[in-house]
Amino acid sequence: MNELYRRHAQRLYTYCRKMTGGEHEASDLFQDAWLKLLQVLERKDVVPDHVGAYLLRVARNQILNAKRSDVRHVTLEDVELLMRDRPYEQREALVLLDGALELLDTTLREAFVLYEMEGLTYDEMMAITGETMSTLKTRVWRARTRLREILRPVLGDVREMFGHDDAPTPITKAKNDDETT
Repeated sequence: MNELYRRHAQRLYTYCRKMTGGEHEASDLFQDAWLKLLQVLERKDVVPDHVGAYLLRVARNQILNAKRSDVRHVTLEDVELLMRDRPYEQREALVLLDGALELLDTTLREAFVLYEMEGLTYDEMMAITGETMSTLKTRVWRARTRLREILRPVLGDVREMFGHDDAPTPITKAKNDDETT
């Protein structure tokens, strides 16, 4: 179990955090997903083939269930965690991106977070969401388009942030910086 936790905890928590916007909600979802996995493993009748995808699917289902009555709050603690150890430009871009993500529909936000921020493939996303590849590609495209519209008044032309797969973006740069530290 320790090995499973070591391999999957960071990705699950990051997903929960990005999808809920609050540390407390993310922690609750994170713990609930692990608890569900433990219950499945104790029964020994069904063991998920892909534990990481199973955990993300459990968290996703809980998020969708909670979304019906969800009121999102961003705390000062959340902003401080985000900004720690980042150059100013990256911090600013991430704060703006988090704010823009809050404005997206849940399905678009989820597709963007899974693909762009978590780096999942469309096949992995299909296993988690149960959606078709076409639907997921459309949602990622719509999320990028909507984020450009939201951020254009603040950042001007944001094509460099969301649209060129080869160009490093503030998002991928921040993600790559995290991976090298």
